[in-house]
Amino acid sequence: MQHEPFSVAGKTYQTTGNFRGYLVTAQVECLYNAHLRGHIRAEIFLPSDYYSTVPAGPTKAMETFLRTEILLTW
Repeated sequence: MQHEPFSVAGKTYQTTGNFRGYLVTAQVECLYNAHLRGHIRAEIFLPSDYYSTVPAGPTKAMETFLRTEILLTW
């Protein structure tokens, strides 16, 4: 039986892969005083053979995300 790739929301997937990859996350939170706090969050996604549009190479289309947030409360 031949498995054909399929697309959802512009991304192509294949049905023969069984591992989607790794998602590594890290978050640092800081409390400055009673009214000010914040955090920095970083994510790195390392795809595997589940995605058929991943180009070959050492990074295999690694995706990154960085978010900063500052909260003022009183």
